[in-house]
Amino acid sequence: KLLNKSIDNFLLSFGLFDEFNYCDQFLEQFYEQFTNSKIIILIAKESNSFESVFRKYNLKKNIKIINYISNVIEIYKFIYFGIGNFGLMSLEKAYLGIPQVNLVESENQINTSKILTKKQLSKKFCKIQELNKFNFDEFQSQFDKINKNLLDKGMGLFGKGIIEWLVLIDKIS
Repeated sequence: KLLNKSIDNFLLSFGLFDEFNYCDQFLEQFYEQFTNSKIIILIAKESNSFESVFRKYNLKKNIKIINYISNVIEIYKFIYFGIGNFGLMSLEKAYLGIPQVNLVESENQINTSKILTKKQLSKKFCKIQELNKFNFDEFQSQFDKINKNLLDKGMGLFGKGIIEWLVLIDKIS
């Protein structure tokens, strides 16, 4: 679970298919605030918004667009926070103690949202515009402290291993 966070990457992913075009909306509104960070975007080529995101941002030096990865832990090792939804990736980030800000995209994410926000393993927003209220620099500058705190909180939710994590997924699915 120990991750090297001496880097400045963050993950932007609203599920591989980004049904509601949130990646593009986020970048339209907030890209200028993150020019000193590296943004990793995880989005499938089959997504309706892939073409738009790729066309607008692929040539930006601080953006890396990934359309497929067989082992997402390879991304998690190099990020200091994530922005996305309350899908399975939010559980993975919570388990790893990675700070995150998420929104509920569909009904099947409501329980995950309630659990992760109650346990303070994720912050929640309802509209892209609400992301103005978060201090993302804090996630990077205080990552070690935040990560340890989240790992400690996560122990109560996930236990010490993947079996407890899988049981939790089964419970909230």
